Order: sequence, then structure tokens, then C-alpha cells
Amino acid sequence: MNKKVLTLCAGLLLSGSVFAAHQAGVDWSNTLGALDNAGKYWQLNVLNFRAGTGDWTTGTTGYYLTMTEGANPTLVMAKRASGLLDESSYWTLKVIPLTAGETYPDSYCLALVEITNAEGYTLTLDKSTHGLADKNTTEANKVSRFYVRRGTNDNLTLAYYPTPGDNTDVYCLGQGTNIDTNTEAIAGKKLGTDNYPLSWKIKNIAEEALPAKELNAQLNGGFELNFSSNGEAYKNLTWAEAFGGKLTAVGVNVSDEDDIATSSDTEYYFRTSDGRYIVLDDEYLGTATSTLKGDKEAFYRGYNFTTISEHAFKNLTDKSNAKFTVFRTYDFNDKDSLIISLPEVKNIGSIGRKGLNTSTTPAKNNEEGLRLFISSVLGSDVLTTIDYTKANNKLARVKTDDYNTAQMGALAPYIKFGASNIVDWSKFAGKVWNITDEEGNVLSPKADGDIDYSKSEDYNYAQLFAPAEEVDKSNPEGQWLLDDAGNCFVNRESGEQAFLSTNNWTIRSLGGNKYALYNSRFDTDDEYTIYITEAKDAELGWTEKGYVIYDMDEEQNNGKYLSFETTFGTAYVGKDADDNVILTQDIDEAIEFRVKQMSHDFEDHDGIAAPDTLQHYTSFMNVDKDGELYVDVDTLQFFHYALYENFSEKYLMYNTKTKKFQLSDESYTGNGHENFDQEGAKYAFVVKAREDGSYILVRDYAIDYDKCINDATHNHAIQKNWNNENATFDNIFEVNFGDNALTVWNEKGTKTIKRSDKANGQAHKLYAGTQKDGFLTDMADIYNYNDNDRVTIEPTNKVEYMKFNAGLDTVKILLQRQPNFFLYEHNENGTNFLNMEHVADVEDMKAAIFVDTAYVRNNTDRPQYLLAVGAKHVDAEWDNHEDSPEIPVHMIHPDTTYGRFLVNMVDSAAAWKGSVKTNPYIHEELNDNYYYRLAFIDGIHTGDALILNTTAAKTKINLNNNNEKVCTFSFRYVDEEREGVKIETTYDGKTRGWLKYQNNVPVVTNDYEDAHVFLVDNTTTEAPTANESISAESAVSVTATDGAVTIKGAEGKNVVIATILGKVVANETINSDNETIVVPAGIAVVSVDGESFKVVVK
Repeated sequence: MNKKVLTLCAGLLLSGSVFAAHQAGVDWSNTLGALDNAGKYWQLNVLNFRAGTGDWTTGTTGYYLTMTEGANPTLVMAKRASGLLDESSYWTLKVIPLTAGETYPDSYCLALVEITNAEGYTLTLDKSTHGLADKNTTEANKVSRFYVRRGTNDNLTLAYYPTPGDNTDVYCLGQGTNIDTNTEAIAGKKLGTDNYPLSWKIKNIAEEALPAKELNAQLNGGFELNFSSNGEAYKNLTWAEAFGGKLTAVGVNVSDEDDIATSSDTEYYFRTSDGRYIVLDDEYLGTATSTLKGDKEAFYRGYNFTTISEHAFKNLTDKSNAKFTVFRTYDFNDKDSLIISLPEVKNIGSIGRKGLNTSTTPAKNNEEGLRLFISSVLGSDVLTTIDYTKANNKLARVKTDDYNTAQMGALAPYIKFGASNIVDWSKFAGKVWNITDEEGNVLSPKADGDIDYSKSEDYNYAQLFAPAEEVDKSNPEGQWLLDDAGNCFVNRESGEQAFLSTNNWTIRSLGGNKYALYNSRFDTDDEYTIYITEAKDAELGWTEKGYVIYDMDEEQNNGKYLSFETTFGTAYVGKDADDNVILTQDIDEAIEFRVKQMSHDFEDHDGIAAPDTLQHYTSFMNVDKDGELYVDVDTLQFFHYALYENFSEKYLMYNTKTKKFQLSDESYTGNGHENFDQEGAKYAFVVKAREDGSYILVRDYAIDYDKCINDATHNHAIQKNWNNENATFDNIFEVNFGDNALTVWNEKGTKTIKRSDKANGQAHKLYAGTQKDGFLTDMADIYNYNDNDRVTIEPTNKVEYMKFNAGLDTVKILLQRQPNFFLYEHNENGTNFLNMEHVADVEDMKAAIFVDTAYVRNNTDRPQYLLAVGAKHVDAEWDNHEDSPEIPVHMIHPDTTYGRFLVNMVDSAAAWKGSVKTNPYIHEELNDNYYYRLAFIDGIHTGDALILNTTAAKTKINLNNNNEKVCTFSFRYVDEEREGVKIETTYDGKTRGWLKYQNNVPVVTNDYEDAHVFLVDNTTTEAPTANESISAESAVSVTATDGAVTIKGAEGKNVVIATILGKVVANETINSDNETIVVPAGIAVVSVDGESFKVVVK
């Protein structure tokens, strides 16, 4: 039993001795006498209530006090059919004795009780709200004891007094709000004219006569019985031998042996395992003068059961003494007790029996005939019979003076079914299971196990199973849990239920992990052997196993090929000359894919910016350290990704019109959360890993995405999610792959988690449309196995970005489509812009550019570089203190590069005070976006920083991460040959940009397709300078002449001149505004108070 602890209290027992004085003139003996039975279950029948018209309905009604099940139980009066109801409306009453000095609040109170139903719910109200107590109810506000107050006739009210000492503040269980036509809520209502209390009648629970098939279902064609006293086995029970071993209930109307298992007869004969039949013999215990002579009219006992052969049984002219009926009873605080009666016994031996059924009509209930009974005689326990007019009384007391001097007591036995091979589902709680058949097939995650196959004659157990290669037992798709209702298995991933016991599915144990599967508990044929084995390393409760989680830093180091293994060989996902996605056996046509993790920025909704974390929830039955069952939640966590072509950055997307995959022509941002579930589904994949090393690319799954409505009317109005709750914008989203979504709740947790009931059918998957020269398409239902849905994902082992040896190099950069056009430094109105012209159009063009490292560490896939002219690189210099070895080695000068560094002038463009048309840092405007120019700025690169010297101030740019910056550049290959590159930098400090040659001017664009392809020549031996006369922004001018350099605008400043190899040839302070210094021919590096210039001296 799954005991749901909902702060409602314990079991109940009313004893007449603790009741207050009875109201004069009212006969309470019926009610209070009935309650004088320890531990018995009762029903509380509502006798009057206010109907929908507002009038009070009185008299016996079909409404009973009931506790509804679920994550949020409700106390109601529920209309039920007559007869056997359900355990949620069966209650025990336990009297709480008053303590010394304690009195009842008023004379109407008869007893103080606690009330608990057969499912473990104990009634506790919250006296502040007068509704059911919940997790928010404080201990001080809990009401779990109720006063039984007298009403009229035999009726009772159940009351509590919220204010201690105030006897006028009385609340009774009263009628709350209407729920539906058969259900009315119950709540505490203050006594008054408008809140008339509900009156209750305590009623016996009708016993249920079990059909023969129910008995025989226990052991697949039979049953066993256990006899005990208060749950303890009898140590010396005699005369019970006839009932030992396996019995079969043979319905009295059964004529064909094949019909025994399915007989619905409620009268039957008991056949033993050796084919004999049990009958009540006329032999009595002892002699004619013994204590159990059997001649007292008030009690009939002492007769023995024996067995006779089948031949003798068939020759009996009257089989009344061999007819049995078994009742299920709720006596004795035990829901599994049985009453075994002989309803048609007429005569035993020569003694007539008063009270026996002398008519020819079978007994209609258990209040006629005889009943199995245990008689205690001089210390011995004897199985015999007794005549009961009230079969649900626990004790039958005998007067000892009627039986000479013998001291006797009559004991009502606890009779239960004995061993049963029907599986107790609770044994599967708290573990993860694999389920296979004798052929090694695996229970399919789409097993239609909730279908009631007993309604069809063409059921096929094998169709529930799939070949082992189709279902991965090592991952959630092939793993099963005990469902939260405890009556079937539920798949961890698909949510499908299997072998639902409420639809008659029955599993019987065959020993060990071997079981027999039947479509009905009454079926004895056509069993299907299965094996239920605990799954290895399953990580119950939370797991990421079975789903690929890419390390995005690592993934950028290498592209991926997608392929399928077909009968024609390996078929790669490629593209043709028109960019159509195809399947090809030519690896040269294969698409190099990159993986992009789907993420969203919810910061504008008080959320976060992070990758999408997907979770799938399944409620299941768990077991705690004390062996108690409780409902828990199993969570599968994974992520989804988009695939894009390495060079074009076009995403692989599904076209719902052509039913094929294609490379997208539309721009994809991956952050459109207003319509992600429609648009994002075109690109998103969950990558399922299989034990054999292949993958399933899952798409079009149901996702409970946080969304809003963003328009003029709504302005980011938050939409409700699947469970009608506001979005949390925490980047955690519920996903369903299957179509059997169930409510999920965690009984022991502080937060209720619910699964969606809106899964849009089975998720889809990537699929190879044909085996040869085919196309890539989509297949509905990820659990529909096909050879062409297993994808191989392998690295291309090709670099994506150009790398320079040791990070220090001198290069020339030219336009691929016009290879005589080079990038170079060109001064315009005092600014050293990056320019590009035909080499023949610029006299003595100096196109060499020095490449310095910006971020090339940790094997980064996208190394970033600084580009400079007039550059001088000085290696780190250390003082080893060779003459004083005791002094630690220390750095004299760090590794440093001096020069003018290429910078995107977007910041200068933003700071420009004039119009856009006059802004020198913006070249043109296109589609509301600007083309920003680039320029060389004097600076020093040392350590992880670039310090730029501008007329306004020094600007320090940290280079300790791989984010794009205005001064960093990456060279991304755009072709299989790894020749052409697109040069990446930042566009606006936030998004990526690329270099473009726009109307004879190099600029930065934010459109990858708009960018130009360049070639990089790193074989040049030219020095990295622009021309013979260059200017820094500080107005210092350095000009090279024959055998000398002329320095202008440096009066009073220190000048250091060195060769390209670092040899200092001059170090002095300039005293003139126009100074000429003799230097040797070659490349000279001139530093003026930290500003560096590189010139070529002839």
C-alpha cells in the first residue's frame, strides 16, 4: 500500500465505555454498539445535505465521506453506487481517552476520535482555513481530533472547537462547494442557520462475494488459504488438513473443465490438488457427552471437514454440504481478510439445525448458513463451523455454563489467500528494469501495453517486443520503472505504459527473473515468458545517459560528417552544385557540419541567458529507507543543437513543403523565443547516443517553451505553459518524445512537478529517404525502427581557422577574386586607414603586415591575431645574475611588440559629433547597418593586453579570452582546399563581423554572406611598413632618407633607434623640432617616448 502522508492522522476505534452519557429519550445503542468493535472499517454515510436548489435533503442518501487521490487530495462527500465502494471511503474510528481533569466542551459531545481511511489518509483540517491541512499548515493550526456530537436518532455530527475554552465557537464537517453532479466538497463550517452540519450514519461495509475465477487466479488455476489469529499463525491448529495445499474453486454451474478458470459463479466446490473434494462431515468432535456435542440450539459447531474422491462426489445426490462461498471483508482493520461460508447447509447427521438454510434458494449473503470458525477447546485450536446471523461480528462469545465445566472461547480466524504467483508490483519499486522475452527481444518503448487485449481474441504478445538491435537497453528508451500508480511499468523516455493491471494484464513469477505474461489474471493458457532484469548503471532519479552533450569549446576544433550505412556502402549527407542537400558516396561532396548549442536570452524577462536545458519527467513508485512506497520523479536531462555548414553558416533545416532537409536561406538567430516552438523546431535536434556507437537525431518533439507575446498590444506578455503556469524563463524546458503524457508529482518533495498532457504525438527523427543517391528526410515516431535512421557522426579532422607559425609572421593579404589587390596602410588626413588597391596603382606599395598573437592558447580552434605595421617585436629579457647566483632570476623586459595595430574604428564612429555623412569612420550605410572603417593605431602589445596610444588617452584592451574585439582578427577558411579565408573581427563590440572590400575601401560588415574572401601570402620577405612617410596620431613624423631618418615634432622627447634585429644605434633626447639622425641602411625602428615607427632607410 502506498501510504500518502497528508497530515491527516491515524486509525480509529470507538469503545462504548468512553462515551458520555446518552441523551435522554434517544436510543443510541445501534450506533454506539456498532462502534464497540476494535479496528473495524466503516462507511460514513451522509444523511442530509443542501442540494443544488438550496434546500436540505434528508434521509439516507448515496453520499459517503471520501478522500480523493492525487497530488492534491480533497475531502468530499461522493455519490457511490450501493454495495462495495472503494477504500478511499472506508474509515476507522479511534477513541482518544480524555486526560485526567479533561472534560468535553459541552453535553452534546459523546467521544473524541481520530479518523483514518483504508488508504492511509488521516483527516486533518486547518483551523485557520477550515479546509484540509497541507504543507503550509502549522502544527498549531492542525485539527486531527474530532468530537462525536449527538444529533437526532442514531445520527452523529463531527465537530471541533478552534478556540480553546470557547464552547460557542463550534465547527462541524459541513458542505463546501459543488465539484460535480456526484461530488460535494467537505470543509469545516461554523454552526449556524446557514451552515447546518452534515449528519452522518455509521454503516457496515458490505462484504463482496468473490467469483470462482478470482480464487483460481491466485495461482493460475488455484489458490491456497492461510489461517491465523490476529495475524499470528496457529501453533496447533487441527482439523484443517482438508484445506491444505493448492485448491481449485469449481463453479457449481461449470460443466466443462476448460471453463473453471473463467467461471463467475459465487458458489463453488473446493477441489484439492489430488482431485478430491472437500465436504462438511457429520462427524463431530468428541463423544455425545463432550463439550462440542453440537446439540445446543444457540451455537452449531464441532463438525469436521473431510475429502472424498471425485467418483464419490459425483454420486452425491445433495452437494449442499460441499458448496462454499468466499467473501472479501473489511472487518478487523484488515483489507485482505476472507470469510468462508457454506451458504446452503441443510442438515448434518441426525440433528436438525435451527437457523440453517432450509429453503432450496441459495443464501443471498453471508448471514445464512455456516461459516468456517476456530474453536478454542482446552488449549487446542480446532477448525470447524459456526452459525452466524451477523457474519461481520468479530467475536462470538459463548456462555461456559452451557458446556459442563469446560472453559471455551470462540475465535474468528483471519483467513487470507496463501502463496500466489501473481507478481506483487511493489517488488519493482525504486529500481530501473530491462524487459526481454525468450528470444532476446526487448520490450518496445512504444509497447501498446495499456490496451485491454482481453477484449480481443487476436492479441499477440510478441508485437509488444522488438529485436534487440532496435531498442537500446543501456539507455532510457529501453528502461522501465514502476508507474506512480503501482500497477504497471512506464518507460523512462516515451512515457508508454506496459502491462497495465487495471486492464487485466497479469504477470506471474516463474522464479528468479523469469516471469509469465498473461493478458488476464484468469487466463491459464497462451502465456508468454519474459525476463525482468535490473538495468545496469541506470542512474535512477536523474540522468544524462543516452544523450550526447557536446563540449562546445571542443566541438569548434573540428567539423563533422553525417553518414548512413546502406547496402550500397556509406552514404554521406552532402550537397550538389546547386546547394541541394543530397546523399552521396563521394566524401568530397560531404558537408562539413558544425554544432551550435541552442540557447536563449531571457534577460529582458527577468530571466537568464544560457543554453537550453531540456528535461523529461516521469513519475514512478520509489521506496524509502523504511521500505515505504512513495511517488517520486525521474528526470532525463539533455540539450538540443543546430547543425550548420562550416563555410556558409547555413543551417540544416526541414522543409515541411518538400518533405526534405535543406540548407537554410533565412537568417537564424536562435533566440526568437516568441515563436521558438514553431520556428526553432526547424533546426533543433536532440542527439541520442546508442550503445553500438550510432546516433538518432530527434526532432519535432513537444517542448514546453517559455514564451511571451511581443506586440504593441501585449508588450512581452508572458504566456502560460502546459500546466497553465506562468513561464519562469530559467532556460529549463520540459520535453516529451512520446504521446502518452501523464501527470507527474513528487509525493515527498516540496514542489509538485507535472508532466504535460499536450504532447503532440511521437517525436520525429532524421532519416535517409533512399539508400542510393537519395535525399535526407524526416520520419515520424522515433521508435519506429528503420535501418536508415542510424546516423554515423565522425570528425572531419580538418582545421577551420588559419594558424600562423609561432604566432609571429609577416604576411600580405590580397583579394581572392582580384589577386593584385592588397591591403596596406594609407594615411588620410592624419589617420592611417587600412586601404586596398591594385599594386600597380600605388607607387612602391608596402603591403607587408606583421602578425602577432592575441589569443592562441589552449589549442583554441579559432586563434586570434593582432595585425600591425611599423612593428618591432622584442623578446623577453631576463637577468640571470650569473655573477650573483643567490639572486633570483627576474625579467628585465617582457615580450613586447611595438607598432601601429589594426583596429575596427566602430568606437570612433560612435563618438563622432557630426553627421553620418561626414563621419570618416563610416564608409557607407546598407540596410540600416553601417560599414565601419579600420585604421592602424600606435600601440604596444605586452602580456595579455594591447595598449593603444590615441590623442585622447591610452586605451587598454585585455586579450585574455577568445571573444571578438576591435583589434583581434581570425582567418576562417571558406573552402575545402583551405586557401580562401574570411577575416573575422567584432562588428560592434557585441556581434561578429567580417572584412569586406566595399567600393575600393576595406570595411567591417555584420553579414557573413556580404564579406569577401581573401588570400594570405606568408612567404613575403618585405618589412611590415606602409610607405616612406607615415604619421602617428601624436603629430610626430618620421621620414627615411638616404642613410638617415628625419624626426619632426619630437622636441624634448627621448628617441631610441634600433635595427630590426634589436641593435640600438641611437639613444638621445631631441632638442630640435626637425632632427636628422644618421643610421645604417635597412629597417629602422624609431621609438619616440614609447611611440614606435618602422621605416626603411636606403
